[in-house]
Amino acid sequence: MLSMIILQGGEPPRIFSPSICQYMTSGLEKCTPTVEEVPNATVRASLEKLLQAENQDQLDKILEECEWRFEIHGLPPVIPLKHRNVFIDEVVQYYVLVQCKAMLDQLLLGLNYYQVLDMVRACNGIGSFLFQHQDSSKLTANLLRKIFKPEFSPQGSNRRSSQEIVFTKFLDFINCTQDGTLLEVLEENCPDLTEEEVKFIPTLTPHHLLMFSTGAAQVPVTGFDPEPSVKFVHDESKLIPSASTCSNTLYLYVNETTIQNPIHRYFLTAMMNGGIFSKI
Repeated sequence: MLSMIILQGGEPPRIFSPSICQYMTSGLEKCTPTVEEVPNATVRASLEKLLQAENQDQLDKILEECEWRFEIHGLPPVIPLKHRNVFIDEVVQYYVLVQCKAMLDQLLLGLNYYQVLDMVRACNGIGSFLFQHQDSSKLTANLLRKIFKPEFSPQGSNRRSSQEIVFTKFLDFINCTQDGTLLEVLEENCPDLTEEEVKFIPTLTPHHLLMFSTGAAQVPVTGFDPEPSVKFVHDESKLIPSASTCSNTLYLYVNETTIQNPIHRYFLTAMMNGGIFSKI
């Protein structure tokens, strides 16, 4: 069933840790699981304490509290401080991979249908894109600023300064969506906000702008191709930003109105009507 979902363009199960994805694409030998991936909170906390132990006495005391050690066959009863990292690596691999290996192998057996597993292993990065969990909270205003590359006119040209003014307002809009001050800014400059706008504003995040401009709510594991860009269009008749999701391009309009006045509401209108202003 999972193979069919992937082949038919369905939503893939992005629920796995990076090491699980490594196992699926490269096998056990290529996996490098970390303490953060250990699903058992008690074990994870113990391992973090072991990493912080400064001497053998502290290490031994922490180990005495680790009753979970007896669940893993083959672990030595005493761990020298110099072998601590080796011990931790073995425990991490057990809880992240070995303990669920039989279930993972069943999953891989299912992915063998229609040669989906071969495709995943042949295309670098596709396994992470399809299966790796992505934390939506990671997309910050600062990251969004780095993603979008402005295409300014040459330094010193007549258009450069006006483009920089509009781009600065764009950056301010991004910051407002993150820190929750957008409603306050708009109420100060736009007393005629509609009920629909007031309801939508608190839900707005940097993800909306990324989706509007690229069609993707998250940054792909393998990155964007082409890279998202901001292009400036000098047009007195247009105010509301638009986008081309085929080229990952956001268009900002530069004219007397957008230079002299706040443009947050124009961005809000674009976000609320993405199907109209995004040129898919």
